[in-house]
Amino acid sequence: MKLFRHALFVSLLALAALSPLRISADTLIFKDGRKLEGAILEEDADTVTFKMKSIVTKFKKDDIEKIVRGPAPDVAKDDSDATIRAARVAAVGNAKIDALRAEAGKALDGVAEKRKALAAAAKKIESQTKAYESELRKVQAAEADLRKAKERLAEAEAKQKKAEEALRSAKEQTGREPGPLKQELQAATDRVESIRATAGVAQHTVDVEKKKLDDETDHFQMAADTLRPPVAALSAAYETLDGAWAALAAEEKRQSAEAPWWPAMAEAARVRMEGRVVKCEKGSLVVKVGIDADPSQWSEEVTLATPPGFDAKPGETWLIGARRDKSGWVLEEARR
Repeated sequence: MKLFRHALFVSLLALAALSPLRISADTLIFKDGRKLEGAILEEDADTVTFKMKSIVTKFKKDDIEKIVRGPAPDVAKDDSDATIRAARVAAVGNAKIDALRAEAGKALDGVAEKRKALAAAAKKIESQTKAYESELRKVQAAEADLRKAKERLAEAEAKQKKAEEALRSAKEQTGREPGPLKQELQAATDRVESIRATAGVAQHTVDVEKKKLDDETDHFQMAADTLRPPVAALSAAYETLDGAWAALAAEEKRQSAEAPWWPAMAEAARVRMEGRVVKCEKGSLVVKVGIDADPSQWSEEVTLATPPGFDAKPGETWLIGARRDKSGWVLEEARR
């Protein structure tokens, strides 16, 4: 049987579903108060492999207080491209960096377009997928019925054998076959034949349903093959995006000596940055920022004055908009 082909379809869809632009769906709430949003990629009895933007980390379940599972993302409705665009590719008044940001923006457009094309292709084969899964369930149900029939047959045959031994023993001892024992053996034999017939019907049903499943698998295979071109196109779009991000990151790194908390030059009046909270107290917010992809590697600390009522917990990552006045940086907007 060709059930292994199902893995092909799953792997094709997984390439799109696990992309860096996947919208956050799950939340991990830790015992120390931290809260992380992202997507659960793998999970076992002891650990959770969790994806946050482009970062994949494994956490111990002993450290997690609660897992809030969100709905699976809809590729066609994913708005994370817009979020990334607003935070990462908007012009900052630096000619060279703005040009690289524009290229990254084009690459994001390309990824969004190819993801929509893949979603449309997946939608077209949805009915075939359902037909395949329906037939697979029928095979599983038929196999379950067959197993039960075989179990009943084994029990009935054991009782038949026991009745035969009792009748043989009585004949050896008395020289005759007692009527009640003969009736018991006949009843056991009749039950064996009845259950054997039922098992035969169950086996025939399994064979028929497996043949139908093979046919559906062939149809499923042809439908799944239609996903190959859009998946390949999406993969190429991501390679282009990776190249654009790499070029932008290289220029940012070159300019980081002038502005360690990029994206604004040191003399700019306003900046937008992503920062990990060190502390927030008494109207002051201290965050670590940097240009590394891994926020845990950020080392540059920036202190900002905060408006009344603003609160952030250590370890949280925020997108921050700030302005600089004579006394230093002042928080204007912030979102996680």
